[in-house]
Amino acid sequence: MFKWIFADFCSETSGISEAKSKVSINLYPNPFENQLIIQCASKAEHTFILYDNLSRIELKETFFGNSIIYTDNLAKGIYFYEIRNTEKQLKTGKVIKN
Repeated sequence: MFKWIFADFCSETSGISEAKSKVSINLYPNPFENQLIIQCASKAEHTFILYDNLSRIELKETFFGNSIIYTDNLAKGIYFYEIRNTEKQLKTGKVIKN
């Protein structure tokens, strides 16, 4: 009986869904050395946040449209990023600094 209840509970939908971003955002190169380039079709305000592997913020920068993020002060390694507008998260991923 427990299996049936658990399966039924897990198959329920909450009715809440996040809207997918309609804004085209590209982040490159990956791996990178001293800069990351962000191409964004929207000219609205966005925030780029780069986290280390312990979820500490290593870099946070506001940009409008396309931007170059300089990363000279970062150590080599794997980083996780988030790009947000003023309302929600638009893109996440990981990048590697050589």
